[in-house]
Amino acid sequence: MISCTTKEEKIVSSENLQSNLNSNLEADPVSMDQKNANGNIEFAPQLIKEASINFETKDPKISLQKIKHLIKKYNAIISNENQYSDGANISNQINIKINSKDFEKFLDELEQNIENIDSKTVNVQDVSEEYYDLQTRIKTKKEIEDRYISILKQAKTIKDIIEVENQIGIIRTEIE
Repeated sequence: MISCTTKEEKIVSSENLQSNLNSNLEADPVSMDQKNANGNIEFAPQLIKEASINFETKDPKISLQKIKHLIKKYNAIISNENQYSDGANISNQINIKINSKDFEKFLDELEQNIENIDSKTVNVQDVSEEYYDLQTRIKTKKEIEDRYISILKQAKTIKDIIEVENQIGIIRTEIE
């Protein structure tokens, strides 16, 4: 989230950056698994990282340009952008989504371009259990779908075909 505030006599900006990352959207669970010294499979952690930075600047337009340049540089996405005004103050908020591998680099570079940081908060949520559970459920549903498809190929009557196609539809909906 980015917020810019201006006053009539003096330009002041409070900027807030919030970057939501979800590394599990791009993770390949098979390639990320590793065996530990005992030969047991260890799953790579799947993390959601969020950061919020509030700062003041003398020139909000230049600050926003720098932030938007970083957004472009790191192939991030602006998921939400708002501007508020109370007459003397203008505040802008930008929600940014960025690839998890660029999260720390983005924040470091952002901080290098900030003069006065008012506050910084970084939160990390481990969603590994939910991620791998979901991956397992999807894999199981796809196996069931494959079995129904093979049954469909063997179906002889219209009634059987319709029943199997209905079941395939239900499974595909669950997968989605």
